[in-house]
Amino acid sequence: MRKTFFVAAGIGMLLTNITLAQNRDEEGLQVGDYAASIEAAEWLNVESEEDIPSLAELRGMVVVLFFWVSWHGGAESLLPYVNMFSYDLQIGRSGGVYTIGITDADRGVTQPIIDEAKIFFPVGVESSSAQEYGFRNGFGFIVIGPDGKIIYKGSGQGDLSAMRSAIIEAMRESPPTKTHPDEAKICYRRIDEARGQIREGKYPRAYKTLLEVGRRAVLGDRLMSRTMEIADLLEQLGYDRLAAFQPFMEQKKYDEAAEVLRDVIRRFRGLDCYKDAKRLYEELREEDEDFKQAAARFDDEDTAARLYLEARDDLKARRITRCYNKLNQVVTEYSATEAAEYAEAMLARMRKNETVWALVLDYQATAQCKQKLARARNLIGDGRYRDAEKLLRQIVKDFPNTIWAEEAIEELKNMP
Repeated sequence: MRKTFFVAAGIGMLLTNITLAQNRDEEGLQVGDYAASIEAAEWLNVESEEDIPSLAELRGMVVVLFFWVSWHGGAESLLPYVNMFSYDLQIGRSGGVYTIGITDADRGVTQPIIDEAKIFFPVGVESSSAQEYGFRNGFGFIVIGPDGKIIYKGSGQGDLSAMRSAIIEAMRESPPTKTHPDEAKICYRRIDEARGQIREGKYPRAYKTLLEVGRRAVLGDRLMSRTMEIADLLEQLGYDRLAAFQPFMEQKKYDEAAEVLRDVIRRFRGLDCYKDAKRLYEELREEDEDFKQAAARFDDEDTAARLYLEARDDLKARRITRCYNKLNQVVTEYSATEAAEYAEAMLARMRKNETVWALVLDYQATAQCKQKLARARNLIGDGRYRDAEKLLRQIVKDFPNTIWAEEAIEELKNMP
């Protein structure tokens, strides 16, 4: 469930309990003024000096400043809500909003407070910047638009909802053009990963990596242009592969032509080249009998590959019996396919794992053993011990190292 910043009931009760009036200096910076830089003796929640927030470098983002004073406990009570707000899916860091905390307290006072509240955004301590913004007592909020001007100022007396609305309005009128630094770090790593995946020929994985960058980066950020450049490279590789299709068709090499389209469809999913290849493949299967026959020869390969991939996912999710059934289906029904070799290799690895293979054996034995065990128990109830013993010993002999063998042995021990 999405966590939202403004929880009306919780905030309302919290603000009701804050009885100390907030004094506002009307001569401090006001809405429409350019925001002044923030000064602090020390910064918490930053990894290095390079990560110390600078309003000049954050230009292009919406910035939220939360000021509080050391002697006002009510302000500290708001910190968890501010932290939740900074991760809001609509107006949090993924939307290009950067949150900064500023207090006059020192590290010794502030660090335990932000640790307890699980605060992750940067916090400047021993700061006097609140005075320049017109906050002398208690706490206050400042919201700075992408152009560096103040778009909201509030003392916190029931104005949190108005502040959130101001941010949403600013994002609509002038959307952020810079990605949150924490998100940008992840994006740059993912871009490098995508380049490596392309070099290794792992095109589907590279495309998924680029999609993640697209979800994290803000439109207008240069990160998006870098992402598009790599996506364009993938498109070019896909169309280069697709270019081999027409010569094969002209030479009536339908197997090779079908394989080219299948390759593009499989490796460039989601891109324009994928859509073009898929359209061609479907049209030719309907209209060209020779191509249709060639494509049909690949159906078993497709089915076997799908079952193998599903089996691999089942194994990761510890759905052992499902995994075994699909692998067994591949090696028995589609033995001539490439996927069958991979399925057989996976089955061999499963056999070497005693724990995993024990589950497979239990599953294989279930149908027969469950019925025989029930019959044996009925025979014991009727006093036909010799017949029951015969059935139980057969279970132990035919299905050793299974839970059914263990149950049969237990019944033999307890039998009169």
